[in-house]
Amino acid sequence: MNQALIGFSFSLNPDGSSGSYNQALARHILSLDLTNTGLYLQWEIAEALREEDLKAFSQIKSRMQIVSPPLFSDTEIDFKDLNGLDRTNDHLTTLKNLVTNTDGQDLRESINKLLQDVNLFKQFQGLELKHLVREELGPLFTELRIMPNPEDYPTGLGSYQCIRVNRLIFSAIVNNNTLIKTLPYITTLDVIERTLTDMTNHMVNQIGIVAHPLHAPRCQQLLDAAIVQKGLKQTTYRESIEMPSWDQTSAQVWCQSEANFLTYEKKVAELLARG
Repeated sequence: MNQALIGFSFSLNPDGSSGSYNQALARHILSLDLTNTGLYLQWEIAEALREEDLKAFSQIKSRMQIVSPPLFSDTEIDFKDLNGLDRTNDHLTTLKNLVTNTDGQDLRESINKLLQDVNLFKQFQGLELKHLVREELGPLFTELRIMPNPEDYPTGLGSYQCIRVNRLIFSAIVNNNTLIKTLPYITTLDVIERTLTDMTNHMVNQIGIVAHPLHAPRCQQLLDAAIVQKGLKQTTYRESIEMPSWDQTSAQVWCQSEANFLTYEKKVAELLARG
């Protein structure tokens, strides 16, 4: 394997499903000759690949490295004081019963197992999730988050979608950042950092970028800079991808229109320039 693709996701739906942009990126990947090509994908694109063509997804899954929503680390969650929280909250009572029913397992391990339950969300209908709001950056940087509708997912959520949604459920119910840290936002730089090391181990010398055409230039710029910084030798190129119309129902407000995204990119460039 001397070639690889990095798939940078572009927004998602408010309920945590992949969304129209990532479905288009997945369809492009499926149209390529992937012989001897490693795939390094953000989880939203991986979910979209599975939805688009389960057979093809199964055939190439062994060559995928997926940047997934993280499970809880030891420093992100502390349920020792959970019993001191408001017992009149029905959602909290349900969560406590699930967490304490661990059969002697390590607490974090049992909680992370719950995060991977594709049907857990069905026990918390009516719960309002917290949007990602970055007041210091303004409303354009908001990510909208809602509970999935069980009727849309009769067999459960996607295997990565459920980790995201279940972490948001935990955060919304406990509502205490000391006991449970909020879901970390996976940035473009995070994706690059989590993929370059593995690529080097596999002797990859050429990297293709699969991203929204307006997002791809920054992805390539950051990737090229990271390659130089790490003293690596890979060359990069951008795939030419046809995308759908702008989705005004997208979870990330900055991805709901071209004007929003261009304003967002300008602000991001300013922030990167300031370090």
